[in-house]
Amino acid sequence: AQFLGHVNADARSPKTQCVIGVEQGAHVKPVAERIAQHRFFVFLALSLLRVPIAYSMSIVGLGGMLIVYPIDAAFKFIPTGIFTYTSNFTLAALPLFILMGTLAFYADLGKDAYDAAKAWFGRVPGGLGVATVYSSAIFGACSGSSLSSVAVFSKIAVPEMIRANYSKKLALGVVASSACLDVLIPPSILMVFY
Repeated sequence: AQFLGHVNADARSPKTQCVIGVEQGAHVKPVAERIAQHRFFVFLALSLLRVPIAYSMSIVGLGGMLIVYPIDAAFKFIPTGIFTYTSNFTLAALPLFILMGTLAFYADLGKDAYDAAKAWFGRVPGGLGVATVYSSAIFGACSGSSLSSVAVFSKIAVPEMIRANYSKKLALGVVASSACLDVLIPPSILMVFY
């Protein structure tokens, strides 16, 4: 008998039918929808009880696996699933992005890129804003992360722009919007995941 897309050898046993609620010839979709709805409400209840999201997702996922699969198959699937999803070769680039962002931060690449862009565009009206966008793009191409770009340029560019009589809202808006540009410049962390 086929069960949720998998062939289950002991689907005819009373224990399996009692736990799962699937009989011969029954449709699988309504059962899967009920399981998903039940798991969603359990997750919502755990979230409202202020259980940390990582723990509540783990509880809901483990509970869902125990409902769908026999207990021995569920506990065999967990380590192999974790290994399969984390041993992806492209994920090896993520710690290297973090290392590159750390090196760029301590080498003052953000400050140097900002000074160079300020020298290029400082004479143009709105030159500090343009310099912030360009230097954030350079830093984002090195670090691959928009959050690190916001952290660096909120310390470097915002005080400079406030000293040059830019409004605080405009200075923070330029930094935040230029950091969103970083994920579009390859290589970025989001492109590695995609």
